[in-house]
Amino acid sequence: MHDIYGFKLADVCSNDSNYEKWAKSYYRSRGLDEMRICWLRKFKGRFVQEGYKELVLVTGSTISPNAAQISKDVTRTAPGFRDLDWLVFRLDRVLTTYSLRNPTLGYTQSMNFIAAVFLAATGSEAVTFWAMAEICENILPDYFVGDLLGVRADCALMLLLMQQKGSAALEELHRELRRLEIDLVQLCAPWFMTAFAGGFFPTETTLRIWADFVDYGRIYLIRVALAVLLLGGLPLMRRERDGSGGVEGLREWMQGLLDGAALLDAAR
Repeated sequence: MHDIYGFKLADVCSNDSNYEKWAKSYYRSRGLDEMRICWLRKFKGRFVQEGYKELVLVTGSTISPNAAQISKDVTRTAPGFRDLDWLVFRLDRVLTTYSLRNPTLGYTQSMNFIAAVFLAATGSEAVTFWAMAEICENILPDYFVGDLLGVRADCALMLLLMQQKGSAALEELHRELRRLEIDLVQLCAPWFMTAFAGGFFPTETTLRIWADFVDYGRIYLIRVALAVLLLGGLPLMRRERDGSGGVEGLREWMQGLLDGAALLDAAR
């Protein structure tokens, strides 16, 4: 990574005390500093920071039933977290506190990716906590339940959109999905539950998706998913005889999408 003048910058921060300075330079170098500032204002302005500290104190002596799973997941969330004990600790504390505050949802695998995006971008546990609460409780309220009700509903909406008359590309996409017997819920559930933050795209593309996702919510995830299937999936499906090859090829296409401009334009 390099700054706007061409000087090399560290890809990870060496310690907690320097995090704010590092994060500011890291996101500015990617043209994302404005997004970072917006997130800080959006979630700090909505919630009182002291409320998170009180929750940490209240729940600090309580063992979460999800503690073991959270500990496993935070170490494999992202390379930048895996190698830094202090950052792993902060992510663990946010997820554990949230699971105790909202025992109905508790903790579901994929929440770690959502929290990691906010923690990496803002450097604030309080902002990360309340941002995650907003995502899980208001923006994607029925995604993190046992039967994945929200995910299934949004996949059903995608299928309806594909079957609407007037878009030859969407109609062809629907035919190819049926021909290859690709289960849309199985394909899209990991995308939706992490809001594409599970390592599906390069970091820069993921964060640009999130810049709009935080503002537009779940409908934007559907738009991105359709854009992915149209731009990356459909050309592959046309050449495949079974679904497995098309899905694997799509994963490779997504991971190589360093410039997501065309994808984001198609999703808007």
